[in-house]
Amino acid sequence: GNEMWNFGATNNKSGTAPTGTSISSKLAFFTSGSTLYALHISTGETSWKFESGKELWAPPAAKHGHVYLPSMDHSLTSIEIESGSQSWKQELGGALADSPTIYEDTLYLGSLSNKAYAIDAASGRIKWEFETKGWVWGSPVVVSEQVFFSDLDGYVYALNRESGRQYWTSQQLDSASRGTPAYADGSIFVCTDNGFVYSIDAN
Repeated sequence: GNEMWNFGATNNKSGTAPTGTSISSKLAFFTSGSTLYALHISTGETSWKFESGKELWAPPAAKHGHVYLPSMDHSLTSIEIESGSQSWKQELGGALADSPTIYEDTLYLGSLSNKAYAIDAASGRIKWEFETKGWVWGSPVVVSEQVFFSDLDGYVYALNRESGRQYWTSQQLDSASRGTPAYADGSIFVCTDNGFVYSIDAN
């Protein structure tokens, strides 16, 4: 429980502290303001930094030797872990307020433009996009061949993860639902802004 190191990342502003962290074998990744930081896990020293065009609300996601950075400037960027250099940048239709979910070779994420996406992790190519009723502010969860997520209009969705084909949309919940759903024993669990938790039959 002893502190090994600390790193000040608020850029002398309030409210810009990291919201989440992702790691590789040697580095830890997090955002503050419009900056993505990569720190050495053992020492806390900066390996590299990456600047975005706008503020970064979502934690990055790391896998396959890359960090995937969602931004409020409507872009998703892939950055090489070793060098900190950009591999690709995909412009999407709205601000990205939460992390992509990485499943095999695909990134699943929602945007604040009533859209959910599946993005090829290697190339940044859009595999499919799906129009939702409200903004998607939360990371999807992937279970076998299905991907589940909710939106700010209070709907929960189940899609085929390969094609984006819709299996179902839930009845409208009492209020907005954000964040990542949980799955267990054939049920999807989501929370709403009014303080309710719902269990929804995944089938």
